[in-house]
Amino acid sequence: MTRVDANWPWLRVRHEQENLTAVGKVFAAMAEDLRGTTLPKAWDGRLADVLLERNLDCAAEFGFRVAAAFDARAATDLDVDAMVPWLTVVATNSAVNINATTRAALAVEDVDPTDVTDELLGRRLTVIASAMVTMAAGFGAKEGGSAAGATVKLWSVNSGNPRSSHSAMSGATAPIEGTFSNGARWPGDPVLGTDGIAGCMCSLVIV
Repeated sequence: MTRVDANWPWLRVRHEQENLTAVGKVFAAMAEDLRGTTLPKAWDGRLADVLLERNLDCAAEFGFRVAAAFDARAATDLDVDAMVPWLTVVATNSAVNINATTRAALAVEDVDPTDVTDELLGRRLTVIASAMVTMAAGFGAKEGGSAAGATVKLWSVNSGNPRSSHSAMSGATAPIEGTFSNGARWPGDPVLGTDGIAGCMCSLVIV
């Protein structure tokens, strides 16, 4: 039985670095475009475009690698275009939420906008870049498994110090198109909320 562990640390690092660069450029431009303590609404769409591009690239690569691990011919059955609608919704919602957090921070009385943008370009960017990979890699791995005819997915915990809710998922299985007991379809699934996604290093094993 073929079993594909979609945890490739080197690939994860590369996509995280690419996210840091691409999203970081947007955040830097946003910081320069602040009007007092106001972030123009147009940045929601601009950020969403970059998030979609990066998430699609990551999901496609993980998907192709999973499908090819089952059968080289299966990779040709992976429909990347079919990934776009869902990833577009995710990118749009993520951009709105990210910028809403920034706007809320800017709205605090007597706030120094520089402190807000420093946080955005520092800790928040790092967390966001990593969470994007977890989500896109999980989604892509599932899509690749489906294209290859796999029927089962397994939740794999990779962190040496996972949160208890994720540790409890270690080894859990679900149908390839189904949900796990926590309601998620893969690690990083937006249904888990920010607290369930930030810092998550989990991945899927496709069987």
